Amino acid sequence: MKWKQLLSDMSYIVNHCEKLTLVNDDVSEIDTILSSLSCITEWDRRSIITHLVKDFWRKKRKDGTPYVNHLKHTLLNVLSQYGENISRIPVLVAILHDSIEDTRFKFEKLRDVFWIEVAICVDFLSKKAFWKFIWEVPDISQEESQAHHAQLFIIFKLLEMEWITHEYQIDEDDIPDKLKEYWKNLKSPYKKSQQEEYFWRFTSRKDMRLKLVSKLGIQGIHLEEIIIDEIVDAIISVKLADRLHNLWTLTENHQKKLDETLSYLKNIIQEIIDTPIWNQISTEISWLQHTYSWNNAQEAW
Repeated sequence: MKWKQLLSDMSYIVNHCEKLTLVNDDVSEIDTILSSLSCITEWDRRSIITHLVKDFWRKKRKDGTPYVNHLKHTLLNVLSQYGENISRIPVLVAILHDSIEDTRFKFEKLRDVFWIEVAICVDFLSKKAFWKFIWEVPDISQEESQAHHAQLFIIFKLLEMEWITHEYQIDEDDIPDKLKEYWKNLKSPYKKSQQEEYFWRFTSRKDMRLKLVSKLGIQGIHLEEIIIDEIVDAIISVKLADRLHNLWTLTENHQKKLDETLSYLKNIIQEIIDTPIWNQISTEISWLQHTYSWNNAQEAW
């Protein structure tokens, strides 16, 4: 484990965060929440805050709000599900659920800093990088083949320039402005495949557990049944908490997000019927459906 690097990161935050004004109110609130939870160690708290300040301070959501605000609300939604009985795993996963997908804080580092259970949850909640779909190309025409090889060439150049890691992830804030539009166009053909592969994991709790156990077996990871159950529960809770905040903050693509929720997460949502999170999600979906129908009716009129 790279203890020296992590301690160096912590030292960086302590010495520079005031000058750089990186710690906003959301990070401070997360820090306060973590400090109040007996299941969270001082090491956990310091590691989380260091990660948020170093890796999320520049990131914004599509509505322009700080990304850390979304992580805070996901945590609050998870806390409302578990109440006083909450354990360490769902708390940390709520904050870290986008770390593999959106930062260079990868599986191995999560495992080393927060233990294997947390890393497994975050990995399950992370979309497969769109780069990996480029390697899985079906039969294509010669013209399409030339375009495909051009994409592969660009990938290798980006790897060489270290704009992406060997896990095919990238911090999009690091891309020069003149390449951002090209980057967006490069990703778009693989977006649907990426979405379908991701949401296929959430068909039902039973299927999720089977998929998780199978993946762990392939990786040579063996855990007690009770730990696997806790991991599955944490994954479901965080996914629904994340989805609830996404529904709350929709600013565009309302129908797409609604269809996505109803199509891919329907079974999972039905399995938690009459729970507080179910009531919240159902209420939000109903409100959005009504709003979308009203807007469509006005446009037609």
